[in-house]
Amino acid sequence: MRAPVGFLFVVTFLCLPPLSQARQKLLVIGDSISGGYRPTLATRLGDSFEVSRIGENGKDTRNGLQKLETWLGETKWDVVVFNWGLHDMKHGHLDALEPRRDEYLKRLERLVLRLKETEARLIFVTTTPVPEPNKAGRLNAYVVSFNEAAIALMKQHQVEVCDAYSVIFPVRETYELPSKKPKWRDVHFTKGGYQILGRAVSKTVLTTDE
Repeated sequence: MRAPVGFLFVVTFLCLPPLSQARQKLLVIGDSISGGYRPTLATRLGDSFEVSRIGENGKDTRNGLQKLETWLGETKWDVVVFNWGLHDMKHGHLDALEPRRDEYLKRLERLVLRLKETEARLIFVTTTPVPEPNKAGRLNAYVVSFNEAAIALMKQHQVEVCDAYSVIFPVRETYELPSKKPKWRDVHFTKGGYQILGRAVSKTVLTTDE
């Protein structure tokens, strides 16, 4: 007995696979720390996001101003996760903290204003803590001061913040990468440390105000 044509149409329609949603394009801009957490970030975001990272170390804000257009390219990014800071703090001296922080903020604001022009969702990741002494002469007092000022700047421009510093600080010694030189301590992290950071960034990406 032949089934009615209408019945066949309904069965065929119900068996069609759902239309796949377009993946959101996410760009990570940052230094070597961002390169460390990117794999965990991409894994945790899954198939909903296409995670890319700039093909080099983003270094400091001066470098960012020079290369941002190249990094953005022609892609219409949905989300940009970004950080500058660690390389702006090299060879720090406490008596020079405030003027260096103020110059950093001026350059960072220029970068934020350009990123806002992309109309992408922006997420600033705070700079991670540094152990002392380290090869580049960074001081953790710089990190704290720069982060506080950067968070205030992001609030002013309505940019979301992932506070990576606060996430990793309580366990920083556990996940500090062993230094190859006994004289210095390393500002980088082990795989476990980067996984913690990647989870924190992914949580921010997946959190919405809706």
